[in-house]
Amino acid sequence: MNVLEKNWLTDLPFDFELKRYKLLGATQKIKSMIKSGLLYDALIEVEYQLEDLYKLKNKKSEIDDRLKVLTGINLDTMSLDYEYPDSEDEIFHIYNLVEIAIEEFESLFRMVRVKWRSVMSKIVITEIPHKMPTKTKGTVFIIDKNTNNILTYSYNNPYRLVGEWRDMRLNKIDIELSGIPDIVDYVTKSKLKSDDRRYWRIDHKLNEDLEECILPIIRYSIYSKLTK
Repeated sequence: MNVLEKNWLTDLPFDFELKRYKLLGATQKIKSMIKSGLLYDALIEVEYQLEDLYKLKNKKSEIDDRLKVLTGINLDTMSLDYEYPDSEDEIFHIYNLVEIAIEEFESLFRMVRVKWRSVMSKIVITEIPHKMPTKTKGTVFIIDKNTNNILTYSYNNPYRLVGEWRDMRLNKIDIELSGIPDIVDYVTKSKLKSDDRRYWRIDHKLNEDLEECILPIIRYSIYSKLTK
């Protein structure tokens, strides 16, 4: 999901106020996402925008290439002829807005991280029965103490082949577990069949969005433990 169009800074028309208004709308939307607990989408969007903004800041020639207009073909040299906007004010405004946008998105990134750490501090992760660092597959039991509901997930890709935590996937297992004894029984039976998995118990009392907040933070936390 992109809250701003690609090349929104350099596309015509070069209207500073319009582009500033678009930036304001985008930042307000992301703030609303953070407040609503849609942290994963907010994080991905902010990182994407910052990456693009820093490319523009560090590569002036990239902006120049986007601004130039093809005017024809020089038959003597068999090359393309380009013209640039007559006014340097447009380029100045673009760079000015790049600095403003970087400041805005860095502020949003800090907001995401503060909320992220706050949520993560309320999630307790326990490996059962004990740490097994040689196992590369795993099962995750998420216990919601507000409802006593237990959601079960698995990850099957060897973590050494995973590029980063975002690439780690938790696949939901369609089973019904109603309490800790059920988890113990499930782990015991599973280990009798195969001893190639790690098992994680997750406890929380959060009311945040499962898909966009809780699960991404669990993925991040478990990935960090796997790669230590």
